[in-house]
Amino acid sequence: MTPIFGIDITLDKKNEVVNGDEFITLRNSDEDVERLDSEAEEFDEIIATSRLPLWLRIVQGISGLYALVVLVSAFRAGFEVGFSTAFSNAPIMIISGVISGIAWGVLSYIGRKKQAAVLEAAGADDKVRSLTKSAESLYKKLCVPDGAPEVDVFIFKYKKDENGAVKAKTVGFQTAPYAFFCVRLFCDGERLHIADTSGRYSFLLSELKGIRTVRKRISACNWTKDCEPTKGEFKEYKMTVNNVGDVFMKQYYILEVERGDELFGVYFPCYELSAFEVASGLSAADYRYDGEEDGESEDGAPDAEEAPTDEG
Repeated sequence: MTPIFGIDITLDKKNEVVNGDEFITLRNSDEDVERLDSEAEEFDEIIATSRLPLWLRIVQGISGLYALVVLVSAFRAGFEVGFSTAFSNAPIMIISGVISGIAWGVLSYIGRKKQAAVLEAAGADDKVRSLTKSAESLYKKLCVPDGAPEVDVFIFKYKKDENGAVKAKTVGFQTAPYAFFCVRLFCDGERLHIADTSGRYSFLLSELKGIRTVRKRISACNWTKDCEPTKGEFKEYKMTVNNVGDVFMKQYYILEVERGDELFGVYFPCYELSAFEVASGLSAADYRYDGEEDGESEDGAPDAEEAPTDEG
């Protein structure tokens, strides 16, 4: 299978070519795309400067985790032997846990205040409106209908093993092998279309073979939604988030597309299943697959890297 929006580094680890050009039916000009990218980069820089330095965010995460562990342990011991006895047995640990909790709270407060001040000074709301207007203009040029839902797909680098199975890979300073990539999804009755601001990918409905469920734990970076992944409409999916913002989920899906003799796949996260089923007319429950599943549970991101989590 060839992942659409995937980047094959099996033979060339420096490859940056994204798969799927053969499905593009409309493109925006390089000038228009570069103009939007420039606006987005400027906004990203504002967001980056509004955050605490990375080392402080790491200290914040470690402090919060340690305080939580100590608090849980102290309460368990307190209920078993009494709180005064529990404190006398481990006073240094409990005091250090309290101090860590205070440090976490102070850093959280400072982080929120700094972010609010920087965003207000930079006119972040105006920049968001400008970015949205520019993006909508590009979508109109691709004939994307108003109201076409925004959905996330995965973009990632991968290698194929000797059996041709796709293995997502972390590269460089990446902390997660997959990245969320926001697109528009719609169907015109004959074709399913997936559009980003640079181009529109189109698939005949007859080319769609099914939606495969992959029950493997993965992590992805660059969360795109306004609501946190552990809250609101996403809470039912039981995703978790580590201290650097990577999102962990227990399964994902692949929309399989067959063109000629080649099989392609659009990889997407668990919470977008309904949108893809509605647009494609397919059901993941109807899919039957007897082969080996693509992907790995975690490449370069062992379980220990998930903590501390925010499960809301």
